[in-house]
Amino acid sequence: MKWFKHLSGSLNDSFVFELIERFGGDGYLVFFGTLELMADEFDINNPGISRFSVKKLTKNLQISVKKLKNIMNFISKKGRIIAEFDNEFVNLNCPRLKELTDIYTNRKHKENVRTNFEQTSNKLHAREEEVEVEEDNNKKESKKKNKKSEKKENVEKEKYLEFVYLAKVEYDRLVADYGKLIVDGKIEDLDNYIGSKGLQKSYIDHNRTIRAWLKRDGIEKTDSLGKKHEPTEQRVITTDPR
Repeated sequence: MKWFKHLSGSLNDSFVFELIERFGGDGYLVFFGTLELMADEFDINNPGISRFSVKKLTKNLQISVKKLKNIMNFISKKGRIIAEFDNEFVNLNCPRLKELTDIYTNRKHKENVRTNFEQTSNKLHAREEEVEVEEDNNKKESKKKNKKSEKKENVEKEKYLEFVYLAKVEYDRLVADYGKLIVDGKIEDLDNYIGSKGLQKSYIDHNRTIRAWLKRDGIEKTDSLGKKHEPTEQRVITTDPR
């Protein structure tokens, strides 16, 4: 910063008046001297914020550490320059300093704010576009999977009567295991049960349901010749001890 605005009527300001009344000329020196040092190291990216060593301030202002802290604490309470002492350093914050900057510095600060805002906006916009593209890809992928699943299900499952669906291979195996007459009868029983109870979505696997009902009813499987499997009889052959 080349210079900062200094009002000609500062001595009539109530704050400056109280500052001088309490600390004499040292109060005036510390306040405006600190502003000059902050202006000399003004950072456009952090306007009004500075960090100095206590040694530098006391040397430049020709004042003791104790008096410096007393004056800066008073200035901080009035909200003109917020000072926080950190061992051998002091952090300073004067929010109004950016309003008092010269025209060139003020313009650079506004340009910097505008540039940072545009960069942030561009990043957010780019991220939003990435999210939208990602969501679109996810939706497309989900639709593809759903279509494949629906297509696969439609191809594999065939409708029997009104509510029963079996793959052809499932129906053929049922017929091979139990015979066509029995299987068709169970399909009819399941169809009537689903229709009467309104359970169209309750039985997902009709093949398993039919097999479970056949097992429950004690219906045995048949062999390849259409005969039911009979339990094997074991005859004990005894020999005459004589």
